[in-house]
Amino acid sequence: MRCPGSGRVASSEIGDRIREINDEVIPKVEHLFARAVEELGLDSRSEIQIRADVEGVLREIMARGLQLLDMYQAKAQQQFLRSLAGDPKDLEAVAGRILAEALKGGVSFTEQLTKLISESLTQFPPLNDFITSTSNMRMSRAGSMFHRAVRYVLGRCSLDSEGGGADIGRVDVVIPDRKTRELHPERTVLLELKAMHIRERAKSAKAEMEASKGPVWVVTLDDEFKDKSLADLEKIGLRVYCPKASERFPGRKGARPLNDLIPDIEGVVSVSRQRRLSTS
Repeated sequence: MRCPGSGRVASSEIGDRIREINDEVIPKVEHLFARAVEELGLDSRSEIQIRADVEGVLREIMARGLQLLDMYQAKAQQQFLRSLAGDPKDLEAVAGRILAEALKGGVSFTEQLTKLISESLTQFPPLNDFITSTSNMRMSRAGSMFHRAVRYVLGRCSLDSEGGGADIGRVDVVIPDRKTRELHPERTVLLELKAMHIRERAKSAKAEMEASKGPVWVVTLDDEFKDKSLADLEKIGLRVYCPKASERFPGRKGARPLNDLIPDIEGVVSVSRQRRLSTS
């Protein structure tokens, strides 16, 4: 790739280089998840311990998993910058000049930092592409990490589950399985998993809710969504399992504590499980 100031590099070439470096440096989410679980020692915890702190376990997995991702993304960024700059001194010289200019005029630190970032992206347009790629990957990997975290907790609590699919809209998890959903939807729970930002969920949920079979519950670590978002979700029949539900939404049936997720699921699927055991 070309050094700064030597001309533009084709967008397709930049995109190919970003993907190449990311594939080379950043492990798949399965690896990040497995490493997080191992480092946290979760497999050595008893089922009782997992049940007692579902929210804590989910938070631990997400925090460590994303820390690992951040570490690998930083390495990928360094490698990308080296390939972009050619000689690191070229990049350092431009960055030094931009910083020196940003510090002139007695502006605030925030203004200085904003100017530095803005002018850095102007000087190095490919950086913007890389930052966008990094952000998109983080959101995607966070969603995949959360999916695996929830399925892990369900399995550790002796609950069967299957992944969702296009045939059931945006539902991520079917409990206990698709066959039971078809035969006894009233004994099935469908989970939609949103690690964060569930306020956007209500906008597109109505049609899927009408087409679904069995209760649909949203599981999230979002601790910032407001009453209106909950009201919108309640209106279309979605229940939300979220942090500090009792404190944030006292008396609201549509909000439940994350630590109530497992017993609530068992209350729905228990009859289905008993039927399977009696016929086996």
